[in-house]
Amino acid sequence: MNIQWFPGHMAKARRMIEKELAMVDVVIELVDARIPVASKNPLLEEIIGKKRPHLIVMTKADLADPGRTAHWLRTYHDSGHGAIALDLTRGGKQATKALTEAIYDLSHDKRAKFMGKGAQKVRVHAMIIGIPNVGKSTLINSVVGRSVADTGNKPGVTKGKQWLRLSEDIELLDTPGILWPKFENEDLGYQLAITGAISDDVFVPEEAAFRLVRHLQAYYPQLLAARYGLSSDVIEQEDPYGLMQAIGRRRGALISGGRVDDRKTAALLLKDYRNGAIGRISLE
Repeated sequence: MNIQWFPGHMAKARRMIEKELAMVDVVIELVDARIPVASKNPLLEEIIGKKRPHLIVMTKADLADPGRTAHWLRTYHDSGHGAIALDLTRGGKQATKALTEAIYDLSHDKRAKFMGKGAQKVRVHAMIIGIPNVGKSTLINSVVGRSVADTGNKPGVTKGKQWLRLSEDIELLDTPGILWPKFENEDLGYQLAITGAISDDVFVPEEAAFRLVRHLQAYYPQLLAARYGLSSDVIEQEDPYGLMQAIGRRRGALISGGRVDDRKTAALLLKDYRNGAIGRISLE
């Protein structure tokens, strides 16, 4: 099944981003540290191009495999792309410091130009962009120090733009999350589905959960066993659907006749993954 989700407000958001790009000095693109490739919107790359300095911020680093996050940071840096990873569970001060330093670095030429003309202080405008549910509003609330943006563990919470002050000389523009109209790669679509970047209404949860279990079985068997009380023999011998059945039975996700409720089992697996209950797991 090919997953597609591009509601009308996203087309409007794209036009807004294109318009506001002329007003900003720096673009901050957020990607999910668990799926840094799948969550990097090619549409945004097309819009931004080389028009503005561009920083990649890997969000949800607290949910991702630290080793994989380090790998992707090296990959970005080796390709000449500025990138940082943020764990917002450690509080806003660390994130604020890292983001401020990165924005100052990216806006160095502008600040040097105006200060060379005698300006005492130069205000920098930064646009924050990314796919839905990547953590834009959570980041903004954390670094601004108060709840100014709506948050939620579902896509499409932010639907309008708003300017917010990070410091005396840095202002942030929060924008709605947007996807691209067509996912060419089915695996990519399901990675976005598993992490919650697209609405649960447009994909089959059982298929997403099957793919998640298959990945956990291959790369994180010990975490899978520990979370659901499964033996190593079961993990090694069962296929992904058999593991889903075993998990459903252990969690009491049953229907009449003692059969496993596949839909309920899929829902609990996806919830556990998205909340980090299984462990720190990357899909890429």
